[in-house]
Amino acid sequence: MKSKKCEKGNVHLIGIPSKERGVILELSIKALDKARQLLKYEKQVDVVIIESQDFFVIPKLGIGGSAIGKSCIEVKIDFSRKDLRKIIEVELPSTIYHELAHLVREDSVGYGNTLLDSFVSEGVSCFVEKSILPNRKIPYIQKIKNEQKLWGKAKKLLGKTKYNYSEWFFGSGKLPNWTGYRLGYLIVERFAKGNDVSLAELSRLSSKAILKGSKLL
Repeated sequence: MKSKKCEKGNVHLIGIPSKERGVILELSIKALDKARQLLKYEKQVDVVIIESQDFFVIPKLGIGGSAIGKSCIEVKIDFSRKDLRKIIEVELPSTIYHELAHLVREDSVGYGNTLLDSFVSEGVSCFVEKSILPNRKIPYIQKIKNEQKLWGKAKKLLGKTKYNYSEWFFGSGKLPNWTGYRLGYLIVERFAKGNDVSLAELSRLSSKAILKGSKLL
């Protein structure tokens, strides 16, 4: 089965088991078109979905995504998992929503270089996910222990360009796993509650503007 076009882009399936290709193609096209409409992104987007080993995906989710430049989303899925149906039906669309928001920011304000930029970029993508799928319990934005203390530590480093990304976002050091996602989401959520902006507008705002509007400092 060849990849099919959505409104402005293609979905490419690489190594996907034949019995899963149809539903994955359908759900991917639907998610991409929905996200593009909500975020008002007119440029062509290619989504590449790859069969992957377990060590290339997020262990808790069985899937991993990345935004490449301004026009490509790569998604890796572990098809050996027992929860494959949930991965395809829930995690795949959610991943596409998240990564498309990254493409939008890269095309407008860019990902940025500071810890604040990373917080807000990931926070915006998580907020887009949560807005489209309000009933989904997104694991990487759930409350973490001592998050007020962690925010106090982060505030002193927001302007830094040299920081340990893996420690802040994946718990590779002394910080809890997904700290950066949680703090970034809280910044964006607070901003959105106090400011009437669409998802399309939010995705294109600078990290400094969102932090200022959040009134967390």
